[in-house]
Amino acid sequence: MKRFGSVVAAGLALALSQAAAAGELKLAEDGRPLAEIVLATNSLKSAQFVAIDLQNHLKHITGGDFAIVTTTNRTSGAGAIYVGWNDTLAGFGL
Repeated sequence: MKRFGSVVAAGLALALSQAAAAGELKLAEDGRPLAEIVLATNSLKSAQFVAIDLQNHLKHITGGDFAIVTTTNRTSGAGAIYVGWNDTLAGFGL
């Protein structure tokens, strides 16, 4: 579980650092999600629970209904909030 938490933290840190470099991070606008919550196709149950919990928190904060998708069925052009280990994070050397 400790490794899982580290991977989630690393993924969020990576996303936030890239957004900071771009100058802005928007997850939603006017109650409309600008990103999807992305899980690996074969994600662990713990990652699935984290994704649902995150989805609920984001809805409470933004009013948006954030979709939970897998790495294989992401919407083209949508932002991504990666939860758990996946090939995209592996590509960053994490």
